[in-house]
Amino acid sequence: MGRRAEDAGDRRSQGDDAAIVDVALVGAGRIGLPIVRNLVRAGHAVIAYDVRDEREQDVRAVGATWSDHVTGALVLLTVLPGNPEPDPEAPV
Repeated sequence: MGRRAEDAGDRRSQGDDAAIVDVALVGAGRIGLPIVRNLVRAGHAVIAYDVRDEREQDVRAVGATWSDHVTGALVLLTVLPGNPEPDPEAPV
């Protein structure tokens, strides 16, 4: 388990009622979901969200929690689409 996850475990055992989340990730799609999976495998508590509701089942299947809001995460990752790449063949 990563050091941050151990720290979170220490805080839980000290009676902190607030849920400790190591990582919150917004954008659990084609690129974000594998990141969520690897973070969970590394022992991190992960909450993830994506605008497509059908991703909830995938997030839960890899062992993360699904939520549309997060408080208290140690790290927030966003994996969001950028602007479309310009077509190099398009007239200027």
